[in-house]
Amino acid sequence: MKLPLPEWTRDIFPNGKLLNATLLFFELFSYEKLNNLNGGILLNTITADMNKVINGTLDRKINLFSAHDINVSGMLYALNATKCVNYTRLFPAYTSSVIIELHEKYENYMKRYFVKVLYYLGIPSYVQEVTIPGCETLCPYDKFVELTKTITLPCHLKIKRNRRIYKDITFKECRN
Repeated sequence: MKLPLPEWTRDIFPNGKLLNATLLFFELFSYEKLNNLNGGILLNTITADMNKVINGTLDRKINLFSAHDINVSGMLYALNATKCVNYTRLFPAYTSSVIIELHEKYENYMKRYFVKVLYYLGIPSYVQEVTIPGCETLCPYDKFVELTKTITLPCHLKIKRNRRIYKDITFKECRN
């Protein structure tokens, strides 16, 4: 619509108090306990679904999760990949997303599974491959699970570790 911003917004947006608050918000999610909540629980769900596909108990081709920029950032923190991506700004742009793919390859007549992570930077359209620290771009599934296990602990274990912080979690994984 290209409407001009009112004069009173200039101290707040786009460069001002709102930007500072947003940067603080993203900084807070770099801490492990908050990272468990913001990116870890979703990553746990994604890993569990990949495991079901590998074991043949889930025949779904794609899972889509809708989220906000803070969730995109949380997923990148959960994957320890914030330094591996090329943010167009100081935080993910609107319409950006994290794409996690499960690949099946045959090596020496044996099925092997790999995880590939992509970061869609938003509009204009650009997709970047993400290499998780400690792995290659096409990361063996077992290694991916090992590298993310501190973030993707089953939810009930997180609750037992620190009831005070996690007592209000009501996610599906925590109801079992």
